[in-house]
Amino acid sequence: MKKFSSLVLISLQVLVTVAVLASTCCAGAQSQHSGGVTLVDNIIVNEEMCNASTSQPETVLDISATLPGESAIEESVAEVETVIYPFLVVNMNLSSGTTGSPTRIADAVESLGYETTIEHYAAVTSEYMDELLASGIILSGQGSPWDDYPEEELDQFKNVIRETSLPVLGICGGHQFLALTYDGGTVDRIERLEPGEGYDGCRREYGYCEVRINTNDAIIGDAESSIMVFESHYDEVKTAPDIFEIVAANELCEVQAMRHSELPIYGVQFHPEIWEESFPDGRGILERFLEFCVDNLNNN
Repeated sequence: MKKFSSLVLISLQVLVTVAVLASTCCAGAQSQHSGGVTLVDNIIVNEEMCNASTSQPETVLDISATLPGESAIEESVAEVETVIYPFLVVNMNLSSGTTGSPTRIADAVESLGYETTIEHYAAVTSEYMDELLASGIILSGQGSPWDDYPEEELDQFKNVIRETSLPVLGICGGHQFLALTYDGGTVDRIERLEPGEGYDGCRREYGYCEVRINTNDAIIGDAESSIMVFESHYDEVKTAPDIFEIVAANELCEVQAMRHSELPIYGVQFHPEIWEESFPDGRGILERFLEFCVDNLNNN
């Protein structure tokens, strides 16, 4: 009786094993086909057994468990959100008041959708820059001769500009300051006239004037094209610094726009912050500079 029971048990075990192998065959795991016979792990099983085997219930994969939830998607979007810091507008006037050129520049920048902060050049020290979060720096115009400025204050700010990694745009007097900051640059009157003539005895360029672009530039414009921009100056950059390239000029002023050969530093003698519907070129230049600064901040 025990022997018979053992034989029955062994037979059942064999049947279970064959059934499992047949099921594996139907799933296609490690199978090789030859006619109507399937070879599974070197054991021959007739395919009719596969067809006769009990079908398994269909497994439905719940992919919702593998997809990110709404909060996770929002977090991913936040991770790639564009970072924009305020633009530092440096007041290059001898006085620390914020009226005139620096305010006009800040208003123009803000009208294009960016925030600004205005600071007098004498307060922009290396320590100030260490704490600064800014997208770029814009140097305003000025209304006093450079000879009237305290040399020590100018020197410390020149060092700040030489050391910064931020893009810089010098406008009018700020453009001239850049020329004085780097070797080889010189600044002087456009032309001295007789006392009582012109603007305080000097020739002055004023109003919307035509400027010719000499070389292709992503911010200033295309080579061999002309722009109409607002001018208001009697000093000019006579010689661009050695490391700067002249980008634009006109008959009265040979250095209307210049750029650093290695760094994103620009100087323009005209005022891109002043534009109107009939003369939109200044806006385009300022807008392209601001966009460049934001791209530079997020990609470097």
